[in-house]
Amino acid sequence: NENRILRDRFPGLVRFFLKPAKGVYRKIGRFVFRWTRRAALPVLLLGVLLTAFSLDRYLYRQWEGITPGIPKPRKGPDYTGIFYPSKPDGITDMDTLRNLEAELQQDFDLISHYVAWGDGPSNQMPKALVEEVLDSGSWPMITWEPWMNDFMRADSSPDIQGNRRVFQRILEGEFDGYIDRFAQDLKSFQAPIFLRFAHEFDNPAYPWSETGGNSPADFKQAWRYVHDRFMALGAFNVIWVWNPFTYENVKTYFPGEAYVDWIGVTLLNYGTLNQDGAWYDFEALYEPFQEAFKILPDIPVMLGEFGSLDLGGDRELWLEDALKHSASEYREIKAWVFFHSKWDRNIPAGVEYERSYLDWTGSLKPLQEWTRSIPKSKIRRLTDTATAKGNPYTPLEMPEDPIRGV
Repeated sequence: NENRILRDRFPGLVRFFLKPAKGVYRKIGRFVFRWTRRAALPVLLLGVLLTAFSLDRYLYRQWEGITPGIPKPRKGPDYTGIFYPSKPDGITDMDTLRNLEAELQQDFDLISHYVAWGDGPSNQMPKALVEEVLDSGSWPMITWEPWMNDFMRADSSPDIQGNRRVFQRILEGEFDGYIDRFAQDLKSFQAPIFLRFAHEFDNPAYPWSETGGNSPADFKQAWRYVHDRFMALGAFNVIWVWNPFTYENVKTYFPGEAYVDWIGVTLLNYGTLNQDGAWYDFEALYEPFQEAFKILPDIPVMLGEFGSLDLGGDRELWLEDALKHSASEYREIKAWVFFHSKWDRNIPAGVEYERSYLDWTGSLKPLQEWTRSIPKSKIRRLTDTATAKGNPYTPLEMPEDPIRGV
């Protein structure tokens, strides 16, 4: 039928040339088919060989001479810190600390202090102390506690005197002057300063928790408000440490990745003063936090208060075990800050304890042993950075991986 259609539609001259062309086309087709059939197997084998050669050359032999990298065992956090007061004033005594460093042959990178809000001299940014810490080659960490009863206006306001609804008052701008002065003082140093603002915001023992009429939403808004004021004033050297008290409230109180540089953990074993009277090892205390932090962005963790009482167990063995596990197994932990104080008034509620203060001090021999296990090039030692004449320490160099927040 198709041939008939062609004959009817095309003139004779076209049909004259079309018939030979069809014959040539058939001959070419038969020729191609015959040789293709004969060459099919050799071509297939050649393709297989070329594919094998390519895989060997580009996928396997490219690794010749290259030794696979084996992750080095973790040797511990990047920074070691301490809180070591000589009286109940929340300030690390630098003279006492130097004696301890000489004894341990261990320089502490982070020196912790506590500053309560207020109008008095002790409520202001401790400039001389911060300068001394920085001159020693370490960095200060200030736990900034928003108590209100130290402000003179507390005499005329029962709510302020009772430390009620502090975050609402912050958001209303009542403490802008105090916040801005503190920010400008910290900015003036042009050096990393860790700020642990309103720590343990979910701890009912503190009035900036729900106990004082503050909701999680109030806290998050106030945190961002204070942070934004620091940024507006150019205090970019401040490193923000967000420190929950319990792992259950991690998600509820997190103010956002843009507002948090480090996550702090209060890692303290109260021994027989725990509510159940049990002695808890490091893993039992920390692992619930580790699990809770999985929902948060990848932010470095510091043990902002780290230690154990000597009640119901062996404190030194607890510390040895804690250092071993936290150094080798929990890579997110980038700093330890030893809570080395015998002036702690925060006695757990509902327990029997005859003394006025908790004593977290004791032997730090496990830390000394851990330090000796680290290559000397990785740590700073007192004998490396100061002479017998008391010259200042060499300032601590910035790490290869920048400090988050700086």
